[in-house]
Amino acid sequence: AVFAISFIGLIFDLSSSNETLTPQAIFRNLYEQPDAEHVYVQASDESPTRGTLLISTDGEQAVLRVQQLPDLSSDQTFQLWLIDDAGSKSGGIYQADDQSEVYILIPNERPINTYNTFGMSIEPAGGSPLGDSPSGQRVFAVNVPTDTSSGQ
Repeated sequence: AVFAISFIGLIFDLSSSNETLTPQAIFRNLYEQPDAEHVYVQASDESPTRGTLLISTDGEQAVLRVQQLPDLSSDQTFQLWLIDDAGSKSGGIYQADDQSEVYILIPNERPINTYNTFGMSIEPAGGSPLGDSPSGQRVFAVNVPTDTSSGQ
Protein backbone atom coordinates (compact mmCIF):
# COMPACT_ATOMS: atom_id res chain seq x y z
CA ALA A 1 0.00 0.00 0.00
CA VAL A 2 2.86 2.38 0.81
CA PHE A 3 4.41 1.62 -2.58
CA ALA A 4 1.12 2.32 -4.36
CA ILE A 5 0.67 5.62 -2.53
CA SER A 6 4.28 6.60 -3.30
CA PHE A 7 3.83 5.67 -6.96
CA ILE A 8 0.63 7.72 -7.22
CA GLY A 9 2.42 10.64 -5.55
CA LEU A 10 5.26 10.39 -8.07
CA ILE A 11 2.84 10.43 -11.00
CA PHE A 12 1.08 13.45 -9.50
CA ASP A 13 4.42 15.25 -9.02
CA LEU A 14 5.42 14.56 -12.62
CA SER A 15 2.10 15.75 -14.00
CA SER A 16 2.20 18.85 -11.77
CA SER A 17 5.72 19.71 -12.88
CA ASN A 18 4.54 19.50 -16.49
CA GLU A 19 2.06 22.28 -15.78
CA THR A 20 4.87 24.64 -14.73
CA LEU A 21 6.91 24.32 -17.91
CA THR A 22 7.79 27.64 -19.49
CA PRO A 23 6.52 28.42 -22.99
CA GLN A 24 10.12 28.03 -24.20
CA ALA A 25 10.36 24.52 -22.69
CA ILE A 26 7.00 23.56 -24.19
CA PHE A 27 8.20 24.88 -27.57
CA ARG A 28 11.30 22.67 -27.34
CA ASN A 29 9.12 19.66 -26.43
CA LEU A 30 6.80 20.29 -29.38
CA TYR A 31 9.76 20.81 -31.70
CA GLU A 32 10.91 17.30 -30.85
CA GLN A 33 7.54 15.74 -31.73
CA PRO A 34 8.00 14.26 -35.21
CA ASP A 35 4.41 14.98 -36.27
CA ALA A 36 4.00 18.41 -34.68
CA GLU A 37 2.74 21.03 -37.12
CA HIS A 38 5.27 23.78 -37.96
CA VAL A 39 3.87 27.02 -39.40
CA TYR A 40 6.11 29.88 -40.49
CA VAL A 41 5.24 33.36 -39.18
CA GLN A 42 6.16 36.43 -41.22
CA ALA A 43 5.29 40.06 -40.52
CA SER A 44 2.88 41.68 -42.94
CA ASP A 45 5.23 44.50 -43.95
CA GLU A 46 8.95 45.07 -44.39
CA SER A 47 9.46 44.34 -40.69
CA PRO A 48 12.10 41.76 -39.75
CA THR A 49 9.60 40.11 -37.35
CA ARG A 50 9.33 36.39 -38.00
CA GLY A 51 8.71 33.22 -36.07
CA THR A 52 7.30 29.74 -35.83
CA LEU A 53 3.97 28.42 -34.60
CA LEU A 54 4.23 24.84 -33.31
CA ILE A 55 1.07 22.79 -32.79
CA SER A 56 1.18 19.49 -30.90
CA THR A 57 0.46 16.23 -32.66
CA ASP A 58 -2.92 16.00 -30.91
CA GLY A 59 -3.76 19.63 -31.77
CA GLU A 60 -4.38 20.51 -28.13
CA GLN A 61 -1.32 22.71 -27.52
CA ALA A 62 0.45 25.46 -29.46
CA VAL A 63 3.35 27.81 -28.84
CA LEU A 64 4.52 30.79 -30.87
CA ARG A 65 8.19 31.70 -31.02
CA VAL A 66 8.48 35.23 -32.37
CA GLN A 67 11.77 36.89 -33.20
CA GLN A 68 12.75 40.50 -33.81
CA LEU A 69 9.62 42.15 -32.48
CA PRO A 70 9.42 45.91 -32.91
CA ASP A 71 10.49 48.13 -30.02
CA LEU A 72 7.72 49.40 -27.77
CA SER A 73 7.43 52.59 -25.79
CA SER A 74 6.82 52.28 -22.04
CA ASP A 75 3.07 52.83 -22.52
CA GLN A 76 2.62 50.01 -25.08
CA THR A 77 2.25 46.23 -25.01
CA PHE A 78 1.90 43.37 -27.47
CA GLN A 79 -1.53 41.74 -27.61
CA LEU A 80 -2.23 38.28 -29.02
CA TRP A 81 -5.47 37.74 -30.96
CA LEU A 82 -7.33 34.46 -31.43
CA ILE A 83 -9.52 34.83 -34.51
CA ASP A 84 -12.35 32.59 -35.71
CA ASP A 85 -15.52 32.99 -37.79
CA ALA A 86 -17.22 34.81 -34.90
CA GLY A 87 -14.47 37.45 -34.64
CA SER A 88 -11.47 38.24 -32.45
CA LYS A 89 -10.74 37.39 -28.85
CA SER A 90 -7.76 38.53 -26.82
CA GLY A 91 -5.20 35.84 -26.12
CA GLY A 92 -3.43 38.04 -23.59
CA ILE A 93 -1.08 40.98 -23.40
CA TYR A 94 2.67 40.54 -23.35
CA GLN A 95 5.73 42.57 -22.54
CA ALA A 96 9.02 41.57 -24.07
CA ASP A 97 12.15 42.59 -22.19
CA ASP A 98 14.20 41.18 -25.02
CA GLN A 99 12.49 41.65 -28.39
CA SER A 100 14.98 39.31 -30.05
CA GLU A 101 12.94 36.19 -29.13
CA VAL A 102 9.64 35.73 -27.29
CA TYR A 103 7.71 32.50 -26.57
CA ILE A 104 3.93 32.68 -26.20
CA LEU A 105 1.78 29.75 -25.12
CA ILE A 106 -1.51 29.88 -27.05
CA PRO A 107 -4.47 29.66 -24.65
CA ASN A 108 -6.11 26.27 -25.22
CA GLU A 109 -9.61 26.80 -23.89
CA ARG A 110 -10.73 24.94 -27.00
CA PRO A 111 -8.99 22.97 -29.78
CA ILE A 112 -6.34 24.95 -31.65
CA ASN A 113 -7.77 24.11 -35.09
CA THR A 114 -11.09 25.81 -34.26
CA TYR A 115 -9.33 29.15 -34.80
CA ASN A 116 -8.64 30.57 -38.25
CA THR A 117 -5.79 32.91 -37.38
CA PHE A 118 -3.53 34.04 -34.56
CA GLY A 119 -2.31 37.61 -34.73
CA MET A 120 -0.43 40.17 -32.71
CA SER A 121 -0.83 43.92 -32.48
CA ILE A 122 0.79 46.78 -30.62
CA GLU A 123 -1.67 48.19 -28.10
CA PRO A 124 -1.78 50.61 -25.15
CA ALA A 125 -0.31 49.20 -21.91
CA GLY A 126 -3.63 47.73 -20.69
CA GLY A 127 -4.54 46.17 -24.02
CA SER A 128 -6.85 47.23 -26.82
CA PRO A 129 -9.46 49.77 -25.72
CA LEU A 130 -11.84 48.06 -28.16
CA GLY A 131 -11.81 44.92 -26.01
CA ASP A 132 -12.60 42.36 -28.70
CA SER A 133 -10.50 43.64 -31.58
CA PRO A 134 -7.13 45.25 -32.17
CA SER A 135 -6.85 49.03 -32.21
CA GLY A 136 -3.15 49.32 -32.94
CA GLN A 137 -0.58 48.38 -35.52
CA ARG A 138 -0.61 44.76 -36.65
CA VAL A 139 2.67 42.96 -36.03
CA PHE A 140 1.79 39.68 -37.76
CA ALA A 141 -1.00 37.22 -38.52
CA VAL A 142 -0.57 33.48 -39.04
CA ASN A 143 -3.19 31.12 -40.44
CA VAL A 144 -3.96 28.08 -38.31
CA PRO A 145 -3.89 24.77 -40.21
CA THR A 146 -7.28 23.08 -40.19
CA ASP A 147 -5.90 19.56 -40.46
CA THR A 148 -4.52 19.20 -36.93
CA SER A 149 -5.88 16.06 -35.33
CA SER A 150 -7.73 17.86 -32.52
CA GLY A 151 -11.50 17.68 -32.71
CA GLN A 152 -11.50 15.14 -35.51
